[in-house]
Amino acid sequence: MNRVGLFEPVGTRPQFRHRGLATALMLGGLQRLRERGMQAALVTAIHPGKEEKSTEFTSSRFVFEAVGFQLLCRAYMYHKVFATTV
Repeated sequence: MNRVGLFEPVGTRPQFRHRGLATALMLGGLQRLRERGMQAALVTAIHPGKEEKSTEFTSSRFVFEAVGFQLLCRAYMYHKVFATTV
């Protein structure tokens, strides 16, 4: 057992933002992970914005950093669209 807890992407819909919901959810989850013996936690997120300063990138990032997460690495996703054959 590696004692690392994992949050899947966490966020709130735009109409529910700025109410502390995501922060409360993250803090509650972190507390439960500690109670179960986890020594670290990870959260993964894909930020659909093409720029680092896009709203999608910063909104969840601020929540993650507010509860103590630090950026570990950035992953890049590549894709290729195949031409349609007739």
